[in-house]
Amino acid sequence: MLKPTQLLKCWPLLTHVASIALVETLRDFSDKELSTCPLAIDLKWPNDVLLSGKKCAGILLETTITDDKTYAAVVGVGINVHQGSVSESLKSVAVCLDEMAGIAVPRRPLLVGFLHHFQIYYQWFEQGQHHKLLEQWKNNSSMWNGVPVWIKDGDTCQPALTCGLSDIGALLVCTPEGEEKTLLAADISVRRK
Repeated sequence: MLKPTQLLKCWPLLTHVASIALVETLRDFSDKELSTCPLAIDLKWPNDVLLSGKKCAGILLETTITDDKTYAAVVGVGINVHQGSVSESLKSVAVCLDEMAGIAVPRRPLLVGFLHHFQIYYQWFEQGQHHKLLEQWKNNSSMWNGVPVWIKDGDTCQPALTCGLSDIGALLVCTPEGEEKTLLAADISVRRK
């Protein structure tokens, strides 16, 4: 079991716990032939789940410490499940699960499956099996290594190349000037040719 100070150091991994749990839930859904189309699932660092290259879900993590030194984290997961959950203006970059699965997806089994998988991966997190979590995340992501990206900061965009993950799930990038950076949080997009 992790001590509170260890938990504070590795809190970014909770985003990975949630994203892996969601991928496994969607994979179960697809594997059980509940969908009429296979789902092309990919993870975009740090907190997006993509279906066929479009955002279907996002994960937010908030942490806090109370006056009595109690640590807490809240993980929020938003999934575009039903038709109409993606506005017309976002259809080029976002998609709903119903559309990709080819059927109306029931929310309850989706939630139950997610909570089941979240519990499994959260236990890995608590047990300090962070390397195992990161390997699972990497196995479900096409962008963690060797992918040209834009790092957005306000109105500016800086090009970089992904070059791995740190031991707490931060994205490692290399700039065209050869500078290596560690990103704990950032707005990243893949550079298209």
